[in-house]
Amino acid sequence: MTKNKTVIITNKILSYRNDFYEKLGAEINLTVVHFGEIKKNSKYEIINADVNRYCSFFWIKDLSKIIDEGNYDSIICMYDLRFLTIYRLAFSKLRKQTIFWGIGISSSSGLKDKKFIDIFRVFIGERVKALLLYSSKVELFYRKYNFRRPIYVATNSVKISNNASSTLNSLNLFQFLFVGSLDKRKGIDIFLRAISSLIKDHEQGTIIVNIIGEGSEKLYLKDLTKKLNINKSVIFQGNITDPDTLTGFYKNSILSFSINQAGLSVLQSLGNGVPFLTSIDAITGGELHNIIDLKNGYLIPSDVNKEAFIENLLIKIIQNPNKTIEMREFCRINFLENSSLENMVDVFKTAINYSI
Repeated sequence: MTKNKTVIITNKILSYRNDFYEKLGAEINLTVVHFGEIKKNSKYEIINADVNRYCSFFWIKDLSKIIDEGNYDSIICMYDLRFLTIYRLAFSKLRKQTIFWGIGISSSSGLKDKKFIDIFRVFIGERVKALLLYSSKVELFYRKYNFRRPIYVATNSVKISNNASSTLNSLNLFQFLFVGSLDKRKGIDIFLRAISSLIKDHEQGTIIVNIIGEGSEKLYLKDLTKKLNINKSVIFQGNITDPDTLTGFYKNSILSFSINQAGLSVLQSLGNGVPFLTSIDAITGGELHNIIDLKNGYLIPSDVNKEAFIENLLIKIIQNPNKTIEMREFCRINFLENSSLENMVDVFKTAINYSI
């Protein structure tokens, strides 16, 4: 049986996306057109295209030639209003085989409505065969506007090590974990201030905060730990992307966090069986909605002092860790059933088969 021939048109192939494309490419005939750096690939083909830019808008050169030469059954295109390629696809004969894929709504302030722009998104989206969205919450938003095309929800996921489990290895000390870029909008400093008094009140080495990642806030955060006198308990591990190495940290952590932004680190944490702490109004592409408060994570209300809330929560966790430890199994099971990379591949295959 001939595999479906599909092209995905995007801006650049990030490492976590490469893992997804490898899995999808093992099951369909997949080509990815992008204008970033070439990535390692073995299960799918890459076409590195040229791009034109004007202000914040961009589009791929010679797209018609690429599509004509490829003779693709299905076209999946990044759903970004600044990506002018989507308009070309939506208003051409290719629209009947085209699927738009993305968040589907502005994520800059936490998936909030922007009525005029959102109505325009719906109008453009209805021109093509179907949508692939990151979150069921955004699907409900589209249905509110009586969107008539099929919508498939493929949770934006990441590769998790085969060694991941819900078991907590270290019971003799409390380790907390941050994984991601060290940006100001993450709110890492809020967590460090909140935990500082607890670190000082306990014997040195019994509370550890591991920070994995690099970014513009690193020097500031290092200076902050010195000012708070907790620098011996906060360890900056640098950038780590290997799933097996990350799983080693998750197995020793009772909680992971990103206070003001809930991105892919949410899925990575839940997939490794670790509850996640973030704000209910965190910046997100939809990953936030994988967290069920008090079942696989903790959501900080919008009307509280975040630092005080986190401090009180951490006191409770340290005094009685059993509840948080018990949450680990639900984290892992819920991830495997609803949000794994394999689930993402299955949803894409369903959408692609419909689009033929």
